[in-house]
Amino acid sequence: RETIENNAAFKAVFPKVMPHKKKWGEEEWKVRGNTIKDANFTAMGMDGPSVGTRANIVVLDDISNAVNTGTPLQQKKVHDTLTEVILPIAKFVPNSRMLMVATRWHWADGVAWAMKRNWQVLKIQAIQQVDGKDVSYWPERVPLEELYKEREADPKSFARQYQNEVVPEEGLVFERAWFEDRFSILPQPSDKLLELNSWDTASSLGRNRSYTAGWAILVTRDFHCYFHQLMRAQVPYTYMKMGIRRLALDTRADKVIIEKKSSGHAVIDEFALDPEMRQRIVEWQPFGQKGSPSRQEANEAIAALGEQGRIHLPSDMFLRRIGADWMPDVERELFSYPEGESDDIVDAMCQALFYVRGLQIRFEKQLISSQYRQPQRKVYSQLTYQPVPCS
Repeated sequence: RETIENNAAFKAVFPKVMPHKKKWGEEEWKVRGNTIKDANFTAMGMDGPSVGTRANIVVLDDISNAVNTGTPLQQKKVHDTLTEVILPIAKFVPNSRMLMVATRWHWADGVAWAMKRNWQVLKIQAIQQVDGKDVSYWPERVPLEELYKEREADPKSFARQYQNEVVPEEGLVFERAWFEDRFSILPQPSDKLLELNSWDTASSLGRNRSYTAGWAILVTRDFHCYFHQLMRAQVPYTYMKMGIRRLALDTRADKVIIEKKSSGHAVIDEFALDPEMRQRIVEWQPFGQKGSPSRQEANEAIAALGEQGRIHLPSDMFLRRIGADWMPDVERELFSYPEGESDDIVDAMCQALFYVRGLQIRFEKQLISSQYRQPQRKVYSQLTYQPVPCS
């Protein structure tokens, strides 16, 4: 309405488009020359759209915000409104179009709804890559140096408001740079310190059960961690227990870390009676609970391994060879943590990394106390570790 009434540039291009003398309200308005009963334009909110309305062009302008993406229930309400009310407005009109102008707020926001339906996406970012270098999208208005300052002051808000990202591309806790060196071949058996499994078990067992995630990690004598297998599914308790046992036996795991919460309690108790599993089990108290480190302490320990370049994910070649397609899920959860929509993959990874970091610190203390000064590879062999015999 404001554009038709007051925009001089619009009037110059479309001089015949003028307000209707009678039908010019805030919710519906016509332009002069419209002789039918229906308005040319209709404005509505997400909370009260008009059921039965039809249109040739539907423009969805910033329909997501911090409130309606705050909980799963609110996210579902937005998705249901889009599917059941908004989509039919244009769906049954020939040659109709729908447009969404949006800022990303959550992995399950309105943009996520559109992307699942394969809408074409035009992503405009304040900082863009040109020939491998950062440039400002509008340097005359906002210089690159000013954008850098904004990003440094508040990375999370900058990612949403300037870059159209739910979280910063470089990651929050886990930095993308830590994972650039991917492996195509696992280290030789002679370099292996231990094979480790780590599990974050489902927090519920009913119809709405959450995901269970388990990693297989090869740890070398110099404490490099190679995450080479991942099992993740929403499964009943019996199948979850079978999956934990199968991964341990298939990878010949020396230790199996299981978080001691919810369904993990029962699994630990049952494996205590299993002769093939009981010596492998490491009961893991969740971070932040009594007797365990805080989440901040855990993140600092994990960051030490990341900054040392000791955390390794598989390459595309390795994944194709083993027939795995889970890397997109891993990267999405990893680099959005702790702001992502799920964290089971990351929690299982964090347990393993904190455990390995503990071994590394223990070894370094042994090294200092013994004043051992031999070549590095021989030094690492001094770490005391007794693997579990494999059946």
